[in-house]
Amino acid sequence: MHALRAIFHRAARTAARPGAQPEAPSASWRQVRGAGRILAALICAGLAAVGAAGVAGAAPQSSMAGRELRPEYVPAWASAPVAREVALDFDPALTEVANGARLRSAVAALQPGDRLTIGAGVWSVSSLFTVTLTGTAQAPIRIEARAGATPVLTRPDAGQNLINFGDAASTPRFLLLRGFELRGGSIGVRIERADDLWLDELHVHHTGAACVRASNHDTARLYVTRCELSHSSQVNGTGEGLYIGANSAAAVSRDAVVALNHVHDTGGTQGDGIELKQGSFGCLIAENVVHDTLYPGILVYGSGGGARNVIEGNVIWATVANPFQVQGEALVRNNVVFGGANAAFVSFDHQGQVRDLEVVHNTFVTTTGDAARLQHWGGRPGMVLANNALYSQAGRSLNFLSGAAGVTLAGNVVFGPTWNDGGAVHTSANGASDFVDVAFDGARRDAHPTLGGALFGAAAAPFVSPSDATGAARVSAAVGAPASSGALEPGTYGRYVRASIAGAAGAPRLRSSGSPSLGGGPVSLTLEGGRPGNFAVVGVQLVTAAGAPLPGAPAIQRTVLVLDAQGRAAFVWTPPPSPGPAFGAAFGRVSALARDATAPGGVAATQWIEWRL
Repeated sequence: MHALRAIFHRAARTAARPGAQPEAPSASWRQVRGAGRILAALICAGLAAVGAAGVAGAAPQSSMAGRELRPEYVPAWASAPVAREVALDFDPALTEVANGARLRSAVAALQPGDRLTIGAGVWSVSSLFTVTLTGTAQAPIRIEARAGATPVLTRPDAGQNLINFGDAASTPRFLLLRGFELRGGSIGVRIERADDLWLDELHVHHTGAACVRASNHDTARLYVTRCELSHSSQVNGTGEGLYIGANSAAAVSRDAVVALNHVHDTGGTQGDGIELKQGSFGCLIAENVVHDTLYPGILVYGSGGGARNVIEGNVIWATVANPFQVQGEALVRNNVVFGGANAAFVSFDHQGQVRDLEVVHNTFVTTTGDAARLQHWGGRPGMVLANNALYSQAGRSLNFLSGAAGVTLAGNVVFGPTWNDGGAVHTSANGASDFVDVAFDGARRDAHPTLGGALFGAAAAPFVSPSDATGAARVSAAVGAPASSGALEPGTYGRYVRASIAGAAGAPRLRSSGSPSLGGGPVSLTLEGGRPGNFAVVGVQLVTAAGAPLPGAPAIQRTVLVLDAQGRAAFVWTPPPSPGPAFGAAFGRVSALARDATAPGGVAATQWIEWRL
């Protein structure tokens, strides 16, 4: 009872910073929440560089495997039925090269509607391996790792690409490759020609040149999701993790989706993380984690007059060059970028002109560089910079090298001097204290705003995005209350679904099924990642924006839970009626706190979420 009282007392007054990343959510949670987001956890966790120091130590499975895909990350044909199942097992009586030849033959024999599942083993292909299969939207062709297995596709040398899709005469279509470790070769995955190609849950690493490259011919509807791309250009080459399109629009990609990938430790003479070349249009680059690259983590040119590209919800840190560069004709939203000694965000004329660029609700943090270094923006059409967090410890927060004439500026919060912005009015920041736990060099990356900090409620209403980087609704979009500037709203840790990244420890995490409203329906709270059999305490209290109890509201409601065999427990909270008409003019929040004695000896961990009503 003494332990329970202590937990009750601390839960009522403590709002501890979230710790490491949560474990994978239960199926029931997925049913409640639906597709969710991972960015907040990656920022909060202080994710270390994940990747092998050498081939022998490499993690066999993509660090992003198992992430739940949002509907827009999935091809329209993904749900088409399988007409025929084909299985291929590794034959231990044969060499790896002989098994690789069997794999090539099995792939070549596939017909529309087939699914080939391949078992564990090292399948070594010693000659040119080119896939030219053509499925249909009603009968796609699937090549997948068997459930629970991670087959390794490799080759004895870097004399050829590991696997090619398409050739001078053939364009593969409606084709899925999923669940493989691809190791070695020259380029890991070379897309010569392809439309409607889906690469999912691949771990491509220690390649002779780039990991994945599609630069020789036009492509349409490429999907690259949940892949880990790392340690490129072990032999030669420019060394990009993912390279789509070609310089000066010699080859363009339309309607590509690049989402939920982990790109890190790129090599070669350049080593960009994700690069989308000039002229590619209608593409979505979302929720990728990019770090430890040589050139920019994400580099996007212009769409050449085509549909704008969307770059949102990505997190980037620890790059040698500027981490994030976008030329134009794009929506840049809800990204969190740490520049180190470089400019966090850079934009200037490159192979096309800067124009029609909307940069909203991003968090750009750096040490001695510019938070945002913008050139050629003045006088260009469609230029918007709004509701961003622009923080430089010892450099400029905002630097318009050629002026800001005609640029729409609103709702930006700046730490560090600005330059050449035409006298625009910005909100002055306090520094790192405006975030829950951020270091200017990116060593700590929990960029949620602190309550009462400069970011809190600072967004300009006309430019508020529908949701923050976790997928939680921005409050002004939901109920008309002021939204925060930057990529994240306060307290949105519980509103995403994700699994742990390899190498990052899990911790108890409190999740919410939605945002409550006074007098509204019940909200499900789920505590996950605890020690099975231990007890936990969940408490919910209505408070004002200053943290005081909301007048007329019920006292804190606490519930003692016992964690099940998976370390989970659920609690349903029904919001009370509104305290009265006066509440309509007030600004309140609901805080939900949880404690779980997860370690031997009863040492407890705390975590909290909040909603603003």
